[in-house]
Amino acid sequence: MSKLSLIKNFNYNFMGILISNISFSIGISLVSRKLGPVRFGEVNSFMAIIAIFIPLISYGASNYFTREYAVNPNDTTHTDKFFKYTVSVSLLLSVIICLLLTVTNYYTFSKFSQIFYVLAILFSQATDLQWLYRSKENTKIIAQVLSITAMLNLLLLILLYKVLTIELFLMITSICKALNVIFFYLFDKNLNFMKSVNNLVFMRRNVETKVDVKAFKVIFLLSLSGLLNLIYVKADLIILSIYKFKLEAGLYASAYTILSLLLLFRGTLLSIFIPSLVRNFHDDLKQYKYSLGIYLKLGSILGVASSSLVCLLSAIIVKVMFGEGFLEAIPVINLLMLVNAVVFLNMGISSSLIAIKKDKQFTLITLVAALINILGNFIFVPYYDMYAAAITTFISEVFVLSFAMHILNRENKLNYTKIFFRSSTKIVVSTIIILGISYFMKVILNLYFNLYLAEILSSILFIVLFLLNFRVFKLIKKEEIMLLVKVRK
Repeated sequence: MSKLSLIKNFNYNFMGILISNISFSIGISLVSRKLGPVRFGEVNSFMAIIAIFIPLISYGASNYFTREYAVNPNDTTHTDKFFKYTVSVSLLLSVIICLLLTVTNYYTFSKFSQIFYVLAILFSQATDLQWLYRSKENTKIIAQVLSITAMLNLLLLILLYKVLTIELFLMITSICKALNVIFFYLFDKNLNFMKSVNNLVFMRRNVETKVDVKAFKVIFLLSLSGLLNLIYVKADLIILSIYKFKLEAGLYASAYTILSLLLLFRGTLLSIFIPSLVRNFHDDLKQYKYSLGIYLKLGSILGVASSSLVCLLSAIIVKVMFGEGFLEAIPVINLLMLVNAVVFLNMGISSSLIAIKKDKQFTLITLVAALINILGNFIFVPYYDMYAAAITTFISEVFVLSFAMHILNRENKLNYTKIFFRSSTKIVVSTIIILGISYFMKVILNLYFNLYLAEILSSILFIVLFLLNFRVFKLIKKEEIMLLVKVRK
């Protein structure tokens, strides 16, 4: 794939995600205001539990397909075959979760809305995954479909705002997710998803049952890694609900929503840069080392800059997105921005484990991190509620970064620790200094002006100083960014 094609695909992906996120942010703003912190926490706890099952459908397969495609873009044998397995897993999980929901009474809202939401989310995930890897040209269609359904979701929330309940919110979300499946099917009636559903429903004898064991093991390990990662990310909200911290769960959910929006952009970057990293590792180790250094630079810049700006503008962001009832979430937002910085710093390191096929090691890292997070939450949440949840997530992410570097150093001739610190130290240290100056200015301005004006002025100061620092020290060059998206044929 040419550099131009990769940039074009990235642009389509980014625009689709941008429009979806803007619609999602406005929608969440409406929902949080209508439901209030306690009910908002309840619905987010339910959605967090369902989200844990998504990696079993898509995460392992998507990473496997990305890696295989980067090595041999003309061979679609594995992708076509495993889409059928992916859909089968989606159907099986849907049935299991729906059966569990029918026998539990943990949530107060209707079971019908719960089950409809499960079916829509899991089926939509399988379809989105297939379209993403079915053809290079489909990124434009994906962006269009996701944008249309996101804006429709927002329109329905606005029209029904006065009568909005948890059940209605879940139903609207489910309908829009279901529309993704319908739209994709209209674009291509030979979609493997629909064929697989048809075969399974009518018990066709021609359903393929022979499994590529080697590929299945890889996908299983990657899926398990994604599942464990999402468990320790979502466990804090679930454990807050288990311990009956309903208000804190709502506040934490609002803080985590902001983090999720930032991490979605990180996911888009991964989809464009991992193929380049994989190809360079297989073709030219020297080029791989150079690309990895640039990758780490970019992650450092985006991580510390986005985290700093959110911290400086936290009160404005909370008031605009969620309303004044959620202002108590600001300290937790600041803690989660530390998580955001570490996750962006880790972007190149974790990607390297996937690129060089260290799938077992990647699974081991996420397993230990999940245990640290869950045990930490169960021990400390009763005493420190949502603050304990944020701190344990931060500790888990630091562990993932440190342990991943240790494994890479042991398994490869390259000194990943040296590459990491050489690429990111100057960026991180200089940004922390700029943030300190800007935050001090925010405190001073707050003595003379209201908080919101102080946040705006201090953020402008941060942006000016950051851009000057960026230009004077030439932290990253345009040619280096262009190199990241260059994949040789």
